[in-house]
Parts: sequence; C-alpha cells; structure tokens
Amino acid sequence: MSAELESRGGNGPLDPLFVEQLRRIAIEGQELPTVPCRIIWLRDGRHRTALIEAVDEEGDRVLFIKMRGTSQFLGDLTLGVERHVRAVIEAANSIGVYSSVPLIMGGDDDFLVFEGIPGAASLAEHDLSVEPGTSARWAAETMATLHRIPLLFAENLRPIRMPVPTYGSITPDKMASGLGLNEHFLRLVQISPSLNDALREASAEWCADTVVHGDFQVSNVLQLESDATRLFIVDWELSGIGDRHWDMATLVASAYYRQIIMQRPPPTKWISCAIAHYQHIAAYRLNERKLFAYTAAWLALKTQVNIAFGVTPTKIDVESLFLAASIVG
Repeated sequence: MSAELESRGGNGPLDPLFVEQLRRIAIEGQELPTVPCRIIWLRDGRHRTALIEAVDEEGDRVLFIKMRGTSQFLGDLTLGVERHVRAVIEAANSIGVYSSVPLIMGGDDDFLVFEGIPGAASLAEHDLSVEPGTSARWAAETMATLHRIPLLFAENLRPIRMPVPTYGSITPDKMASGLGLNEHFLRLVQISPSLNDALREASAEWCADTVVHGDFQVSNVLQLESDATRLFIVDWELSGIGDRHWDMATLVASAYYRQIIMQRPPPTKWISCAIAHYQHIAAYRLNERKLFAYTAAWLALKTQVNIAFGVTPTKIDVESLFLAASIVG
C-alpha cells in the first residue's frame, strides 16, 4: 500500500470496547452519557437501519455509524459490500478513489463505523446551476478512476443489474385509499404503460463489465467547504460489477431532480462538464442513447420510491416522469 493510503489512519484504530458502545447506541437508538452523539435517523424494518454521528474516545474525531438495512426494490443491503469494495479499491492501489472514500474504523457486515468528514456538505445542497464546474470535474474524475479498476481485483464483488421500475401496480383502485387521486397521480397512471415497455427495453442493453458505485447520486457526493477539489463518495452498499452508464446516469438524473425540487434552474452546464470530463479521463465515449435511457430509469425509479413510501405525486414527479418518457420513448 502506498504512503498516501497509509497516512489516512487518523488517530489509529478504535478501541473494541468503544466500538461495542457505538453498536449499543445504534441497536437501542439511545444516547449513552459516555459517548457524545447525534442520531441523524433511525428506521425500523426487517432490519433496523440507522445513521448516527458520534465522537471518538478522545473527543476529537467525528464518526458515523451505519446499520444493516433493507430496500423494497433492492432487497437486503448487507454492509459487507461496503467492506468488499474498499478492499478492491485498496488492492488495486487506486489512490484517486481511495482518497475519496471514508475509512471504515470498525464493525462487521451488520454494523459499520466510518470516519466522519467534518466541514463537508453533499452536492445536493449546492445550486449546481451556478457551480463553476469544479465539483463536476472531480466527481467525474473519481467515477472514471473507479471504472478503470481491473476486474481481476473485483472477484468478490457481486454482479448487479439495472433496477427496473414498474408502474403496473399503480392503479386508481389500488392507490386511492393510500395516496388519493390528485391530477398528478392520474397523469402518472396515464403514461405508465408506454414507459414500462421502454424501460424494460433499456434494461436489456445492460452490460455488467465495470466496477461501479451503483448509487452515484449528488446526495452521496460530499465536498469540503474549505477545499472544493476534495470530494468524498459515500454509501457503497449498492456497488458491484455493473454498467458504467448507470453511475453517470444516476449523477445526471439526481442533479437534475434535486435542482427542480429546490426550484433552481436545471444544471445543464454542470452536467455537460461532468460527462465531458468523464469521457476524457476514462478515455471512453459514453453511448448517449443508453445514458439518456438510464437517466430516465433513475427518474422513474425515484418517483416510484416516493409513491412506495406514501408520498403523493407532485407536479415535479410528473414533470420528471414525462422527461423520462420523452427520453426513452
């Protein structure tokens, strides 16, 4: 391992007894007087999921705790994937990616403790329509470097498939009691059949030949406020061997969706910068039709996730889905 990789150990490994205290906080969802912490969110499901911010024994290092969880669309999300992909990045000596991945300080496949990133905020909090392009270039460069890792280092990573949203269950009869029949919901039902067919066709072109993050959305890209060139990529539990177009489509679609949600102008220049810089660094020309189709799939999936959690469709959801339909139709 290079000196740069070795230098990221902070104050060294955590004491095992302290790690067990953190586990107790995560499992019980309660603060311990001996461990300053802030519970960011907890959610009960088939497995409890949690994200908790804590301070280490010396009081000078911020830590994040993550518990194993489940996804209605992706199934059981074991944290072992987070551990495996970091091992792959380290084995490949991919410094450009490793320096952008928060270190794992302790835990196992059900419970992990990560180094915190003080002074960092996700790109989802930024107005990307006025960004100078620095974050777009660095995000694209990190992605391209990840995608260039040889598969011989990734034999323990699982193959992943494109998550294909389907709107077959969205009918007025089934959903009236849950979401209510507003005008936006009815428009979703109207366009869903043709979009379903187009998305299934796009998924047939999936090519699993690259180490991918799997969820490279702007909310998972953290940028240091003190140094715009320092980015950290978080939430690697969906990573595996997949199609490189999905990572870029996720970045593009989430940037667009977040800007619209926040009532900001579309980040057209930021997206163009990210795509162009990725192609330059990766020495790979993305298939535009495939990229647009996967962008549509992410927007459609985002809308379906909102519906699954009981969020009534809004004008923004419908506009995003109409964009998806226009892209793949």
